Amino acid sequence: MLGYYIEAEISTSKGRIDAVVTSLTTIFILEFKVDDSAESAIAQIREKQYFKPYLGKEKEVLLVGISLKNKEIAEL
Repeated sequence: MLGYYIEAEISTSKGRIDAVVTSLTTIFILEFKVDDSAESAIAQIREKQYFKPYLGKEKEVLLVGISLKNKEIAEL
């Protein structure tokens, strides 16, 4: 209803994408890391080329790395 479509744990030949969020204009490729950096998450997206299947769809593709600390997860 908000105009976003979310997929999780998408298998590729090089690994598994944590999440893809698609809106009318943008595709967000999300990678989550626990006790590691957001930069490391983005590096994984680039290294494994998770973005490739989404290129050429006439939408902007954004790579998003999200870092969580184990302590933060335990408190949720």
